[in-house]
Amino acid sequence: MSLRCCIVIPAYNEAPHLATLVPAIFALAPLLPTHELFVLIVDDDSTDDTASLIAALQAHHANLKTLTGKKRGLGIAYKRGFAYALERLRADLIVQMDGDYQHDPAALPLLIQACRPGVAAVVGSRFAPGGSTPTFSTRRRGMSIGGTWLIHHFAGLPHLHDYTSGFRCLSAPLLARCLEQCRLDHLATRGYAFQTSLIAELLLTRQPVIELPIVFGQRQHGHSKLTLRDYLEFAANLRQLRRRCRRRAAVAAAAS
Repeated sequence: MSLRCCIVIPAYNEAPHLATLVPAIFALAPLLPTHELFVLIVDDDSTDDTASLIAALQAHHANLKTLTGKKRGLGIAYKRGFAYALERLRADLIVQMDGDYQHDPAALPLLIQACRPGVAAVVGSRFAPGGSTPTFSTRRRGMSIGGTWLIHHFAGLPHLHDYTSGFRCLSAPLLARCLEQCRLDHLATRGYAFQTSLIAELLLTRQPVIELPIVFGQRQHGHSKLTLRDYLEFAANLRQLRRRCRRRAAVAAAAS
């Protein structure tokens, strides 16, 4: 029996990218003969022709699905997409992926195949040995590396090279268990901080997470959607994660 793998792509005005990205993903199917690929586009109030483009693509790709709703942030879009993939598609694996081509679809088979039984998440890491960010400015690279450093040293989480990567393959059963246990309601998860929150919870619940190096590419159209609110949410998240790590350490010390 084939494993069901759902690639969840939040989209806001990504029609120029999706027109080539979706066919490129489905073209990888022969490289994954043991998996059935689904692509789920979470389209939150796009003002371009994303909706009509998806409808046209669905005529050629039966496993292309879509969710629509109000634009409320990346984290909320992902949580809606996860719920659909878990409940409606009964996915075995769920991939998080941007829709702007900075995540190379050619890396998908490696991420998916590395997510073996017992592995909670495979992170496409920009900063692990072998990874690279050839289009990053010095400032942006410093901010990304600095964010991971803060998560590790200030919040006290286990070491990863890339906590903020948005390119990941997740075990659906272990993800569902993690979401059921923690719900993520205590963390700031509206926007981009969701990426950090999710991987932190998997690690705090002692789920195995591994990293694979990736090359982070150039956005072909549009611009970054990060806002000041996202940076403030990241800072608030650090404090919450620090408290959770300290509470867990205190519980572990009391039990020993």
